Amino acid sequence: MTTSRLPTQRDDSGFSTVELAVALVVTAILASVMFTWIFSVYTADDRHLSNDRAIEDLRTVVDQLSREVRSAEHLTAVGDKSLSYWLDSDRDDVQEPGETITWTIQPDGGVIRSTDTTTGSVLAQKIDYGSSQFSYDSSDPVSVARVTISLVASAGADGESDTAGMETDVYLRNA
Repeated sequence: MTTSRLPTQRDDSGFSTVELAVALVVTAILASVMFTWIFSVYTADDRHLSNDRAIEDLRTVVDQLSREVRSAEHLTAVGDKSLSYWLDSDRDDVQEPGETITWTIQPDGGVIRSTDTTTGSVLAQKIDYGSSQFSYDSSDPVSVARVTISLVASAGADGESDTAGMETDVYLRNA
């Protein structure tokens, strides 16, 4: 009796080196695509938040400055980077200490509000010094009836910069 032997079967339960290499390459490609996508989303979000902060700073400064200038008795000093005015807060028609307010656009990008009795507080940052200015309808501070406020803020992330600007004309009520 002759018995034929069946060939023994190989155990193919493992992975070959080629299969592992292909899986590693596919995983690396997918990981790099996902990393690029996550990084771009993070960068866009950071940039969006920076723009929002810049616009919020601009809006805060322009609103407060406009409200105060509109109520000022008259301007006391004018310049393209600063302006001072008398705001009669107690309405007694007497210019007292603390009622002269000065707004200054700083070369370092800040906008500062101070009075003649207090040091200034920074109300905005990242303001473009070269593009931001105050302008007037008269060079004589007491005769000014209109102030144009032009502020430009720099915003951005990762070395890229965007700008946001606001410009408004403010008419003094008491002029």
